[in-house]
Amino acid sequence: EMLELASLGAQVLMNRSVELAKRYGVIIEVLSSMVRKPGTKVKEVARRMEEMKISGIAKDNDVARIVVVGVPDEPGMAFRVFNTMARAKINVDIILQSYGKEGTNDISFTVPLADADRAAEALEELHVTNHAVITGMDAELAAIKRILAGTQDATIYMDLRELAYAAVDEAYNLATKKKVNVNSELGNDGSNKINAFLINGKVVTRENINKVLIEPGHFTKEDIYSE
Repeated sequence: EMLELASLGAQVLMNRSVELAKRYGVIIEVLSSMVRKPGTKVKEVARRMEEMKISGIAKDNDVARIVVVGVPDEPGMAFRVFNTMARAKINVDIILQSYGKEGTNDISFTVPLADADRAAEALEELHVTNHAVITGMDAELAAIKRILAGTQDATIYMDLRELAYAAVDEAYNLATKKKVNVNSELGNDGSNKINAFLINGKVVTRENINKVLIEPGHFTKEDIYSE
């Protein structure tokens, strides 16, 4: 399980180190750099743990989520969607299908963020009359162009300047022994909590592109609206 988490980018252990530990029976202990206390040991699978439903979580920001809404509830429709992705050589990862309304289904799946454009074009070949919702992370110029073109619904923008200003302010507060701003707690167990100051990203849609991206100076009008 740790090898799978490492290979999916959990950013805790290198997958090569887990492979070697598994092969030669080496016990790995993952320690915190913040507190001097025992950490989590990675070793052989314990039988009593087999009934746990969730053993870990990995996060990947470089993906786009595509939702095809209102797909007719007919045999072969899901096959058509994913066969189209396969012919376009687009890797599909997480797939969810839920029942919509009036005999339709909603099919949701993720693709690499770099393939979002090609995925949208491939879906057009199906002539699906209902809307395909596409969302992603990082307000890159290509994503903004897709939003304007109507092939992507939203993306997330995190202002790095805001992050930098907050980091400098809190470093100054620490250095001068002033009160540090805290709005959250982070921790991986029940006893140790690390104070944190979290900044939320902004959802970017067609309606707020100017306010969120152009007015703060992240992009210019020429960057976004030029052909």
